[in-house]
Amino acid sequence: MKQYYSGMLAACLLCSGCTALARNEEPEPVYQTEAEPVTKQEDPEPSEEYTFQMEEGEFSMRIDEEHWKIDMRDGRLYLLSKDPVEPEDDPALSIWFSDWWGVCGTGLEIRKTDIGERTAEVGYYDGNEYWDYAVFPLEEEMKFIVAKTGGPWSQEMSEAAQKMLESIRITR
Repeated sequence: MKQYYSGMLAACLLCSGCTALARNEEPEPVYQTEAEPVTKQEDPEPSEEYTFQMEEGEFSMRIDEEHWKIDMRDGRLYLLSKDPVEPEDDPALSIWFSDWWGVCGTGLEIRKTDIGERTAEVGYYDGNEYWDYAVFPLEEEMKFIVAKTGGPWSQEMSEAAQKMLESIRITR
């Protein structure tokens, strides 16, 4: 008799779920009585979000302060590597707004790439795996430019620069 009621109860529960689905209703959720412990995942590369106001516009981006330091001068933001490959090298990202942009075309491949909420023209020189510059066209001929400077760039630095590039949000 007990088995009969157990089977009947299971059938009723299944039918009530099917009936709810047939009426386009969400079935009642099933709650687990034992919870698994929740652990916070640590970001392996800590970074902070910064907003920069320049004469021509505003943008925000995430910067890994452990490996990069911020320098503002001459109307540009420079992110200087704290980890150059050679001590005399000064790898950096140079970021600015401009109404003019030009580069040498020898060995250059330009790819249109969606980055964040915008499409950029991204330049790769001499078959490099990592980008050398990115130009975000804005309204009224204005452009937002991010260029790698100095060198040489290690793979780790290039990957970190890629992450920072992907975090840029132009709010001009």
